[in-house]
Amino acid sequence: DEFLSLNLDEDETPSQDDSLDTLSSLEKELGELTDWVDPELKNQDPEIETTTAEVNETAHLQEPEESTPEAAITPEKEIASATDNTKDEPMTENKKSGLGSRLMLTATLISMLIAALAIWMSLDASQQAANLAQEPVKLQKQMDQMNEHQQKQILLLQQQIENQQQQLKILTNVISNKQSEQWRGAIDNTAVEGKPNSAEPASVSSPTLKKSTEKPVVSEPRVQTSAKKISPAPVAAKSHPVISVKQENTSAKPIIASEYATAPASVQGWVVYLFSTMSQKSAERETRQFRNKKIDAKYLRTISKGKVWYHVLVSGFEDERKAAAFKKFMKEYHGVDSYYNKSANKISSPHAATPVTKAVQHKEKAQAPVSKPLTDNASHSYRFDAVDSEVWLQIFAPGQDATTKGDKLKEVLLKVGHHITIQAASESLWITAGNAPGLSITVDGNVIAKNGSLGTGKKVLRNYRFSIK
Repeated sequence: DEFLSLNLDEDETPSQDDSLDTLSSLEKELGELTDWVDPELKNQDPEIETTTAEVNETAHLQEPEESTPEAAITPEKEIASATDNTKDEPMTENKKSGLGSRLMLTATLISMLIAALAIWMSLDASQQAANLAQEPVKLQKQMDQMNEHQQKQILLLQQQIENQQQQLKILTNVISNKQSEQWRGAIDNTAVEGKPNSAEPASVSSPTLKKSTEKPVVSEPRVQTSAKKISPAPVAAKSHPVISVKQENTSAKPIIASEYATAPASVQGWVVYLFSTMSQKSAERETRQFRNKKIDAKYLRTISKGKVWYHVLVSGFEDERKAAAFKKFMKEYHGVDSYYNKSANKISSPHAATPVTKAVQHKEKAQAPVSKPLTDNASHSYRFDAVDSEVWLQIFAPGQDATTKGDKLKEVLLKVGHHITIQAASESLWITAGNAPGLSITVDGNVIAKNGSLGTGKKVLRNYRFSIK
């Protein structure tokens, strides 16, 4: 203000050039002041506008009349334009300030949103981290539960196995009891029929064990030869040839080619045919194999339609039912297809020979015969051992004529490894045995029947009589 007042107090009238210079300098100073002063202060301070107006009036009063219109008008326009620019500058600055404030607010909001998002993400990440930390615990719990479930399943399976084993034992005992009942029923049926001969063996009878200087030979029981022709007919239709045994010369002894052969007269009762061939060597080989399986087989030479046949067979079955049982046994246990029919020769009676147990199997030396004087006071010890299988056993005293059964002395089911001893003052004993091949018999310390020497198959009911001479 002082500067402006000093310029106005000068007495000298400025020239046109001086006025232009003065206006230019004022314009510069106003521009500098405008840049320096805050726009808000400019809006609030009215002195700037007053000063600008005074300057305009002073310039107008000092303007010479002789000046050209262009020279007079040009400084005013410039001052007016400068003043207008000075007035517009605060408005532009206000707009810029408002825009800056909005930008700052927007930036602040964006930063707050970003911060909130970061916080939310950090919280979510912490939650996920906590969940991940709990996953091993959950997996461990699941594994523990699975292990417990498996342990329970294993225990249940073990209990089921134990129950099944117990049931198997019970069923085995039931089957053994049923077999014993069947054997008892068979004995009772034979007793009801009242036929002395019906109690004789269902298989090949055993030879008599006599005191002799000759070498004992194991052979089949013999019967009186008959001149009748043997023409057994098969019960069921099979592919095997029909056997027609012909005795060409009844006065001559039958030809026995080997130790495995048998004569037609020795084929007794019901016969089970195991194998048929036209080769004697094949018949001997098959018979030997059956003997190794403890099956008392022999082969029979026959002539059918002009051809020679060799039949491997087991004879001596008392009735068709027992022959059928042996046929089933051969099929189930040895896989042998066989058939059976009835021979014309009857099973020998006990009166024809004295049946006793076989001492040994084929090709073995016989045990020394038992020779004891018998008196009323004599006592003999009979021991029966179940060696390799269970044996159901009935022991009878001899009848009045010693060829029939008397009173029952004992009935027992011998387990494997068990034995029973009978003291009797008698010359003989009768026994009925199931599973006879598993039985070993000792009389007064002398073994008269080894394990496997009795019978031709397991679980078959057989009758035997033991005599001491």
